[in-house]
Amino acid sequence: MAAINLVALLLIIAGLGALGFFPALVGVFYALDQDETKPLRDTVRDMLREYKREFLRANLLGLVMLIIATTGLFVGSQMGPIVLAVALAIAFFALAIALSGVMSLSRLSGRWQDGFHNAWTGVLCAPYRHALGLVLLPGWLWFIVDQPLLGLYFGLTAPAYVARHLINPALASVYPPSAPSEVSV
Repeated sequence: MAAINLVALLLIIAGLGALGFFPALVGVFYALDQDETKPLRDTVRDMLREYKREFLRANLLGLVMLIIATTGLFVGSQMGPIVLAVALAIAFFALAIALSGVMSLSRLSGRWQDGFHNAWTGVLCAPYRHALGLVLLPGWLWFIVDQPLLGLYFGLTAPAYVARHLINPALASVYPPSAPSEVSV
């Protein structure tokens, strides 16, 4: 997991920070779904391929949801407590859709709208799993600030691993069934 995290950090830097975050996260989810016996060189190559392939789609999906969340929080903070509570709920929901959408892009190819649709369906199928994944995130960020060396090695992969195990069952209903493998005799 440390190697995957270091590659993801390099991909984020290569994407100029904000533009590299969501595609790198797609690469991390893709790498975590791969066979653990696969050589590291192949995993890194596949991560880079996914990063390039999903760069535009992941950024469209992730940044749109991030803009909705931050705009809602900004407007809500200016309007009073009731509007702020509604804005927090909208921001939370938008971030859950972004996380679920990035995860679905790592498993399925298609347009960013397909990723958005799959994310929306996944969040509606299991909102509590998404909420738990997002609630754990601030604690993980605090841990990274407190222990930067561990954050360097596991900063992105550990929360992606937890989110993958929380959210994948919710998205399983969205994914098309995989074709059974043919056995040659």
